[in-house]
Amino acid sequence: MEPDDNIQSNHNESDKYLEMNSHNTSETELSSTTREIPVTSSDDYSVSNDENFKLPILKTKVEEETNSIQYFQKNWVDYNKYKNLQDELESQKKQVQELNQKLDESDKKLQNYKNCEESLNTKIKEIQKELDTKNEDINELKKNNATLKEEASKYQSALGVAANFRTSDENHSVQLKKDILSLQDTIESYVTNLKGNIEVNVENIENLLQRYGCLTKITKENQNRPFIKAVLQRYVLDTIIENANDYFDHPNHPKDIGISLESKILSRTNYLCLLLDTFCETRKGTDTITPITSIKIRQEAYVALGNRGFSEIVENDQTIEHNFIDNVKNILNKSLNEYRTINDSAKKQSVENMATNIIRDVIRLFWFRLLAQEPIITISWFEPNTRIDPNTMTGRWEDREEDIDNLVVDLCYFPIIGLNLDDPSKRKLYTRAKVFPRYQSYISRLVKSVVESSVK
Repeated sequence: MEPDDNIQSNHNESDKYLEMNSHNTSETELSSTTREIPVTSSDDYSVSNDENFKLPILKTKVEEETNSIQYFQKNWVDYNKYKNLQDELESQKKQVQELNQKLDESDKKLQNYKNCEESLNTKIKEIQKELDTKNEDINELKKNNATLKEEASKYQSALGVAANFRTSDENHSVQLKKDILSLQDTIESYVTNLKGNIEVNVENIENLLQRYGCLTKITKENQNRPFIKAVLQRYVLDTIIENANDYFDHPNHPKDIGISLESKILSRTNYLCLLLDTFCETRKGTDTITPITSIKIRQEAYVALGNRGFSEIVENDQTIEHNFIDNVKNILNKSLNEYRTINDSAKKQSVENMATNIIRDVIRLFWFRLLAQEPIITISWFEPNTRIDPNTMTGRWEDREEDIDNLVVDLCYFPIIGLNLDDPSKRKLYTRAKVFPRYQSYISRLVKSVVESSVK
């Protein structure tokens, strides 16, 4: 049985007891009323005995009832306390329910906040991802911008180069001079020293001397090898130059555009530069770019030709010798063997292989690299009988310095290279001409003396 049920049962018993007590009291009162009626003495004695007998019982009942009432009162107080506690408990339960409800609402709000936070975090991640992408794009743009600035700087520098009439890299004057001297040495090695197992065809050499108008004599007994070497060096240059002139005079090769590509580039570059110069002269304007555009185009085109002109041709993932180089190489080796014969086959093969680079370097130098300079560098050959000038010539007269006024050019076998060659006051030399001297004839000296006297 639950405590509430026990209290409720005690309460019911108390109610019943009160009801019974009330009934007994009524009976007692009724009996008292009855005793007020007059009785006889015998009756009085009988009644007295009866009451004495009932009194203890009644007293006992009263005590029991009193105890019961006290017990009831006590239980009633406990019940009220319990009831109050129960009410308080119910109130607390309601408060707990309200708190739980608020907690549930708070949980829902918290969950909503969490959902919002997750959503915001997702958006933040997306925004961060977009930001990272944009930062990458910005960095890429910065790199591109830096590259463009660098390219612009290079172009501006290159434009300044053209405007200041300078070139750089291998076309710089110092490097150019080194390459010219290197070419001279290579040609000399290709001709050979004409000693050992090398035979000289004196008769053919004499014919060659007549072609160049040389007066120096050679014989089988006195071959004068230094002079023959000089003649053959001139012949090597002339052979290459003649074939190159023919090549560049016919840019439209009938067989293959790859063979005549250098000729086409050279021809069209010169034509474009001519048009640009005409454009600059006939179109009004004050800009500084137009007047130097043709210079810049010429320099760029000629530098490119100077770097790769007549290199091996790439065809179907294979490299083959340029047709022009191969053709002139065969012509040069065959014709040179008519003037000197190398009897050592291994040495002959080694020497003949030198022709490839010599032909390529001669054309790159005389047709491309000199014209890549601004002002354009020119070359000049000294004619026979020109007076020896140590300032513009180099040759074998060191042991005849005292007779230099009586020496003249018999053969110029490498041209003078420089700027303003016809104006000694402005002349700038890259290399002096290589010449072979001879003494003036008596008649020439006499004529010279008469002319000088008449001038005085």
